[in-house]
Amino acid sequence: MDFTEPMELKITPDKLLDLLMHAATREDIASTRNELKSDITAVKTELKEEIAAVKTELKEEIATVKTELKEEIAAVRTELKEEITTVRTELKEEIATVKTELKEEITAVKTELKADILAVNNNLTNRICSVEHVTTGLAVKIEKLRSETIKFIVWTGAGIVAAMFGMFAKGFHWF
Repeated sequence: MDFTEPMELKITPDKLLDLLMHAATREDIASTRNELKSDITAVKTELKEEIAAVKTELKEEIATVKTELKEEIAAVRTELKEEITTVRTELKEEIATVKTELKEEITAVKTELKADILAVNNNLTNRICSVEHVTTGLAVKIEKLRSETIKFIVWTGAGIVAAMFGMFAKGFHWF
């Protein structure tokens, strides 16, 4: 074989990859490994810093939201207290108005009832007086009738006794 002649070499992409892989030395692999480790460490550090920054931002946002909510709650409380006070005042005024109206109505009803009771009382008094008058008249009539009855009985008895004396005196022959 003669080495002076030009030689032609054909390499496929698979063979090229194999050649390159064999060409890499242990040092290249070690340096690549070290580079990867340093890159991973750098990425970890960056991520930790970003996570810490996000935590800080979230804590600040949570604190801000808490403060805002506390302020809103305080404002709502104040509004509700004012509304409660307003409603309480309105209700007290309404109750006072209703009390006044009821007292006036009660007074009016009392006045009407007193007048009605007085009228009924007068009517009953008049009727009682008439009944007493009638009773007195009846008592007088009963007394007159009693005395008339007694007179009738006495005179009738006296007439019967006189008639009987007359019969005894004449005898019983006329029977």
